[in-house]
Amino acid sequence: MKKVIALALALGLSFSALTGCGGKKEEASQPADTTQTKTEQPAETTKNEGNNAGEAVLADGTYKAEGEYDERGWKPVVTLEVKDGKIVAADYDEVTEDGASKQADEEYNNNMRAKVNIGPADFFPQLEAALVEKQDVDAVDTITGATSGSNHFKEIVKKALAAGPVAADTTAGGLKDGTYTAEGEYDERGWKPTISIEVKDGKIVAVDYDEVTEDGASKEADEAYNNNMKAKVNIGPADYFPQLEAALVEKQDADAVDTITGATHGSENFRALAKKALEAAK
Repeated sequence: MKKVIALALALGLSFSALTGCGGKKEEASQPADTTQTKTEQPAETTKNEGNNAGEAVLADGTYKAEGEYDERGWKPVVTLEVKDGKIVAADYDEVTEDGASKQADEEYNNNMRAKVNIGPADFFPQLEAALVEKQDVDAVDTITGATSGSNHFKEIVKKALAAGPVAADTTAGGLKDGTYTAEGEYDERGWKPTISIEVKDGKIVAVDYDEVTEDGASKEADEAYNNNMKAKVNIGPADYFPQLEAALVEKQDADAVDTITGATHGSENFRALAKKALEAAK
């Protein structure tokens, strides 16, 4: 009997041990965090390289200057062209009183070349090109063998730049700046056409036309005349004189000014007198 009990107890303990081992779970290991931290690269900044030179900007235009005649009768002259604030062309020469050019004087060039291996026809263009390239007369190098000529060039360029651009004399149309006037003859009614035209930078910029009596009365301002003409042709001098003036400023050509309907005679007087006045501007 004791053996049976002991055997039963042994079997019970074995079963408990087997049950405990089968129920134990192995703890799974957590995977390593593989998430990468993204580093933000700073935005690339473009550096704007500005021009800090602070150079003085020249006014656009034509610059001219001339010096004094030297003991041999040569006078330095220069013309500079400035566009967009830069010297774009230079024309330098030395001339006699009658206008003869040292640069074009073959004998002078040959004599100078025989002595120093260079002449005005060689170094004048070199000086001009150097000025356009360097934009600074003080940066223009003295030409070997032409020290005096180089100095004359630098001095006259400085004089031209200091004086500033000269007023334009003409344009493609050939008009000189100024105010030009003309007057016609008195007609059978006692009216005389008069005109004043202002030209600036080669262009007609203002026109004042009228017809006046001997005592200076204005047809444009004559209310009775205007009313009478308007009653007949629906237009008067106070209307079409300004139209003719505006047309000339717009078209820059008296022959291109159209005849005003109802004012054929007045339009013809205007064109004829405008052409007469502008003759002096050519």
